[in-house]
Amino acid sequence: MRTKLSVWLALSLCLAVSMAAVVFLALQSLDKADKWASIGSFAAALVTMCGSVVMFTVRRNAAVSDASSAPAAGGRSQRVSRMLNIVFRNRVVINGNHNKTQIDLRSRSDG
Repeated sequence: MRTKLSVWLALSLCLAVSMAAVVFLALQSLDKADKWASIGSFAAALVTMCGSVVMFTVRRNAAVSDASSAPAAGGRSQRVSRMLNIVFRNRVVINGNHNKTQIDLRSRSDG
């Protein structure tokens, strides 16, 4: 329940900020509105970049904690091994056989 409330609060805040920006830009002259829009787009890109870094760090820490809590035969968790297999060791993608529909999700011990 708390997560849903947080999502709705975040969406409401984004909507309010967007509406305030539209009203503010509508009340400016064209030259000033263009300059403010440039600054706003830079700020939005910066916030997006920071959010991406934070989410990457959080997910990476979660994957590391999962790996340390449930080690597999090779010393890695099954989740991390599958991720590595799908991303880096997928034979279908490496060999260029894109017509195959089967993907081998078993972890390999070659490296």
